[in-house]
Amino acid sequence: MHPPRPRIMTDSAAAGWLRTKFRKRYVSNERYSGAHKLGSEVASLMGCFRQLKHDGVAGVFTYNTVITLLCEMQRMTMVQKMMHAMAADGIAVCIQAYTRLMAHYCTLGDMDSILKLWREVLKSGEQWDSVQFLSTMLSGFRKAKVTQSIIDKFFNLSIAFVAPDSQMIGVYASSQLNAEDCEAVCQKFSGRLDQNHKLEALLYVCANTADAAAAHRLFAKYSKGVIVTASAYAHYVVATVTNMSQYKTVLQNRPCPLLPSIFTHGICLSSTPKEAMDIFNHCLLHKKSNRGVLSVLYKKLLDLNRPDYASMLMERFPELRYMLKIQRIHAERGMPLLNSAV
Repeated sequence: MHPPRPRIMTDSAAAGWLRTKFRKRYVSNERYSGAHKLGSEVASLMGCFRQLKHDGVAGVFTYNTVITLLCEMQRMTMVQKMMHAMAADGIAVCIQAYTRLMAHYCTLGDMDSILKLWREVLKSGEQWDSVQFLSTMLSGFRKAKVTQSIIDKFFNLSIAFVAPDSQMIGVYASSQLNAEDCEAVCQKFSGRLDQNHKLEALLYVCANTADAAAAHRLFAKYSKGVIVTASAYAHYVVATVTNMSQYKTVLQNRPCPLLPSIFTHGICLSSTPKEAMDIFNHCLLHKKSNRGVLSVLYKKLLDLNRPDYASMLMERFPELRYMLKIQRIHAERGMPLLNSAV
């Protein structure tokens, strides 16, 4: 059961209550029960928000939480309406709200939306020179695979306004084209970059370039005396595991919790629908499934010429219909487009 709503709440308490009520439920295994309907979840969220607004406790924290949840639910039109509602209610759209929206576009690698939002932030006069916001933009450039020269120029411009922290430097290092360039950046900022961010950046580049030899070398060099994070280990697995035999060994002998990216890698390695579904069920068992895992599985089933399995997957998880990645998969294959994400 979800915690009851307190009778008297502040703005921050209201935001915390919404996160507990919706976010945990949305990302938990309950979400995949088949009975869950994403549309009703959105309606319930907005109903709670309207009640909080009526009670006079919906402030900047509540708005930001609702924006974050709507981003996770792929309701981008509603996100834009919420940001306009903030301005109409006399609540300045703060950099935290922009950062949450930017993070969503970065997850998609949607460069057009990233730049459009960036221009909107500059026009708003909001204090954009925050490390978190600039780190998020760098992450978006990385995922959108923009040219290295643009990333370099943006980073150099950013550090003229802010002192980069370890995370920001790690994101910049992980945007490099190869492990050697990444290691050079890490050495340049060695005084500000902690070992965990360094290892994650190096292994991220190795995973993206499929450089197993560099991954083995760098892991051995920089993991000594460091507690390897789940993120670093996931990058290491993606870079070095190339067949199902190796992958099964990873599942049996794991030094840390498995992240969704490890399961998506296993799905990509699978050669039959049964192998792909077995890995997905293992993912559900560990409660690590997310939209990325679902979209990779959906595409894999189509690649294996099993559209019937893909259709059953969509019936079981109706939120697939609202995912932009699924729309792109259909467009690339000349398949009928589904309900647009709104």
